[in-house]
Amino acid sequence: MKIVIYALIGIMSFAACLALMLFFTGNLNQEALDRLLGGETAPVEKAPEQAAPVDELGSLADRLKKKEAELRKRQEQLDQRETQLNERETNLQQLVAQMETLRAEIDATIDDREKERAKRLESIAVRMEAMKPDKAAKVLKELADENPEDAARVFNTIKTQEAGKILDALDPSDATRILRELKRLGN
Repeated sequence: MKIVIYALIGIMSFAACLALMLFFTGNLNQEALDRLLGGETAPVEKAPEQAAPVDELGSLADRLKKKEAELRKRQEQLDQRETQLNERETNLQQLVAQMETLRAEIDATIDDREKERAKRLESIAVRMEAMKPDKAAKVLKELADENPEDAARVFNTIKTQEAGKILDALDPSDATRILRELKRLGN
């Protein structure tokens, strides 16, 4: 009889150890016991605690889908803005190119006018060299009254010997005014 008691104690110890292991691993439930004992599994209704994580996962999935939709919408908006910015950048580059073309045209026009002006002033200087000094002085004075810079440029173009004679024929205040303008121009 001792052997039977020892055998029962061993089996009971094994069952207790098995039950403790299942308990600590979280697998001690009706379904696990039925599988262990070889019985049929009865459908077990889920406890409210077990249903809650599924509901939580569902709401998390819904929130994740909403965030994904928001992110897609935001990405579409950013793509549209990027397209608009690219279009505006292209427009600005075209405007800059047009402005540079206009600037080149304006510079060319200014250069042409300056050349024409220089030719006119040189023509006036040649004619004044042919005049008598007192008449040339009157013309230079009138030119200085209208535009002192032009008068100084004409005076600078006249040959030195003729310029001296015209300067002598000018009133001292007019001569000073023309020479000051000539100095201002850097000649």
